[in-house]
Amino acid sequence: MESERTKEEGGRKRSLKVKSSVDGGEGNGPKAPANPMVKDELKIKEMLASKIARLQIGDESMDVEMDGIFSDGKFVEKSVQAWQESLESGEILRMETTVGELLSHLAALHKKVGELHAKYIITREEITTSQESCQKVITTKNKLEQLCRELQKQNKTIIAESRKMAEDEDAKRKQLSQQFQTTIDEVSVKMEQQGKDYVASLHENESLQNKLKAFLAQYEVREEHFSHQLQAKDLTIQLAEAKLKHQIELTKRESEKVELTLEKAQQIAAREVALQEQLSAYSEKFDTVQDTLSKSNTMFVTLRTEMDKMSKHIKRLEKDNAALKKKCDQYDSGAIEALQERVRSTEDARRQQGKINKLEALCRVLQEERKRLKESVTPTEPTEAPLEMTCAGPNALALVLSLMEEDRASEFTENESIKLSFWRSRLVKSKLKLKLQNIRVLDPSGTWCNCWNNNFELFGISHLRSPLNVHLDPLRPEGLRDFATATNQLSSQVIDPPTSIPFNKKNRAFATNTSMFSENDRSFFGCPSQKLFAQFHTRLAKDYNISSLVEKEKVCTISPIFDSTNKTPSSYKLQCESGQVIMAAKVVVAIGTQNIPRLPQWSIPYRNAHRVYHSSDLVAQGLRTVQRRYKATKPRVLIVGGGLTSVHLTKQSLQWGARHVTLLTRKKNLLVQPYDVPLEWLSPTLRDKMRADFFADMNPLTRLHKIKDARRGGSVTRAALNQMYSIANPNNFNHLGDATIQHLEQFDDHIRVKLSTGITLDIDEIILATGSDVNIKQEPLFKELLPHGVKTTEGLPLIDDDLRLIPSMNVFVMGGYAALRHGPTAGNLMGARAGANLLSELLVGDLTTIEQLETHHHMRFLCGKENMYELLQ
Repeated sequence: MESERTKEEGGRKRSLKVKSSVDGGEGNGPKAPANPMVKDELKIKEMLASKIARLQIGDESMDVEMDGIFSDGKFVEKSVQAWQESLESGEILRMETTVGELLSHLAALHKKVGELHAKYIITREEITTSQESCQKVITTKNKLEQLCRELQKQNKTIIAESRKMAEDEDAKRKQLSQQFQTTIDEVSVKMEQQGKDYVASLHENESLQNKLKAFLAQYEVREEHFSHQLQAKDLTIQLAEAKLKHQIELTKRESEKVELTLEKAQQIAAREVALQEQLSAYSEKFDTVQDTLSKSNTMFVTLRTEMDKMSKHIKRLEKDNAALKKKCDQYDSGAIEALQERVRSTEDARRQQGKINKLEALCRVLQEERKRLKESVTPTEPTEAPLEMTCAGPNALALVLSLMEEDRASEFTENESIKLSFWRSRLVKSKLKLKLQNIRVLDPSGTWCNCWNNNFELFGISHLRSPLNVHLDPLRPEGLRDFATATNQLSSQVIDPPTSIPFNKKNRAFATNTSMFSENDRSFFGCPSQKLFAQFHTRLAKDYNISSLVEKEKVCTISPIFDSTNKTPSSYKLQCESGQVIMAAKVVVAIGTQNIPRLPQWSIPYRNAHRVYHSSDLVAQGLRTVQRRYKATKPRVLIVGGGLTSVHLTKQSLQWGARHVTLLTRKKNLLVQPYDVPLEWLSPTLRDKMRADFFADMNPLTRLHKIKDARRGGSVTRAALNQMYSIANPNNFNHLGDATIQHLEQFDDHIRVKLSTGITLDIDEIILATGSDVNIKQEPLFKELLPHGVKTTEGLPLIDDDLRLIPSMNVFVMGGYAALRHGPTAGNLMGARAGANLLSELLVGDLTTIEQLETHHHMRFLCGKENMYELLQ
């Protein structure tokens, strides 16, 4: 068995060798040349061989039968063995037969090998084609795999989005189901409640039906009763109609009487208006006469003294007459003597009365003569005064008080102030007289602060806008507070500080206190009343003996007088409205900035003559004249402006009798702040810093912008608003903000105004509370000084550090015109105090002698403020 198996393997190996040799002849031959033509020939040969092989095979199967090939080895071995045996035995026929069989078998093998070669060629071609198709399939597979991966990514994204949408839909579905369930529960509860209510209503209906039945029964009974009553009422109505007819006749008679009475009342009212007009004219004439009489009082002191003596004598006689009457009643025996005495006293009284009448006639004649002489006499050569002040307002009063008082409050403690008051009463009297002789104050009213007081009276201003520590006392900063305490007016005439001011409870001395105000400052930041302020400064004027210092004159122009050899003026000529000329070595202009009204362009053609007034026009008319006009006409008033004056005028107009007041402002809302400057300018801890920052900037235009930013274009106080709203209500007051007047049309009985907001108003009077223009070039008083080098910035003069209008001239400016030197507080009492302190140090040397200066230094030594050894030197 093993030998046979070995033989079969050997035959199989040989057949494989033959196959490999065939294949090697095909595949392992010489390589094809690189020539393309040779390649084409080889391809053609391969194609032809393949085609020939297919033709040989035909439709036969490509399966190869290998059984005959590998089993022929045994046949060959047997034939070889038989041939050897035949050769050995010498059987030639057998040998030939064996060789023939081998040859036939070889031919069959050759045929099979040819078929195998043909199938090989076909198979090789199919393999090549299969490889090409397989490569294409692999490429397509890669593309499909890449496409599948992209599709999987998109599928995952879609699945995630679908899952998210499904979750959202599921959440919404749950929410809707929950809401639906809640709604169902609520509906079920309501249905249950309605069921209960329905059952209750059924019970109520049953009870109501029973009540209705009872009511119907009662109604029938009442109907019968009412029918009887109606019959009785008909009779009563007939009687009432008869009475009504009688009453109508009486009413007609009374209405006729009422009409007659109304006609008489109208006639009386018209007569009253005419009488009021005559009374106003007479009152104005009386005021003129009273002024004329007051001017001549100084010339007729002797006559008045005699008249006073006569009046005292008449009173004494009247007392004697009364005593005689009593004696006549008590004693009948003395009746004749009493009558004679009475006759005598009556004759004396008549004689005295005749003398009085003659004196009055003589006074009138002398007044006329004085007036005539004053008009005819030419002015005499003016005398020169060392110092002259124009206007007697708060600025001038502060300067005069400071000149009378060289010492400052900041230098003295409380004990030193007491010593100073003691020694002043003994050492300063002569100096006061000397100073008063060297100072002249001119004002059209002839009194201190007359224009100031008139403004407060007309506008109904009850309290000042400045704090309690701002006043004109040159010596004691707490003087106004102490005066209010001494006169028991601190609680009634001083309002508490605004609640918007934060007072820190820590003492200002502590370094950790960084607030603007401490609790120590609270008592100084209330606002005093106008009444208290006027009383205090009246007392100051009396204490310093300057009550009668003001002369009644109005200065029109100031002209410098130059010497021929000197370019600096030697003196100044003040031309007065009365024709008087006053010469002065130095002039202080202390006028306010209210002389040039700020008028909108549309109002200029209609001012005064067409019921359009500026607030300064009302001051010139006087409070009583304005009150009479408002009481008679009861106008509808339009007030233009958003400052404190507009609020005060609104309140006053309603009090005077205006039917309706409309407040028109450019700002949408009114700006509310406690004082006229920000709190930083009043704070003890910040005001020095604010002043330093202001003075550090030397550019006048920048200073002007800082002043405007601090003033904020007008503001009001909370107290003024509360006073206005205590009177104003929606029926008599309206505020229109963020609006201006676009057009104005005059009618006979009213004014029609069209606003920028499209609103049209029918009114009777317009009041412009628009303030005033601060422009020194438009002020007539400075007309003669402007050509000598006055420099301005938007109307404000560029004064030097000593408040000189021009550096080479002794003309000084105080008040609002000194704003570029004092800052935003120049126009209020703080500016008046600062200007007075500055000018008093500059001018005091011209008003005192060396003796008075030594007396003053001696007094300061007695108070412990100066060294006696320096004084002796």
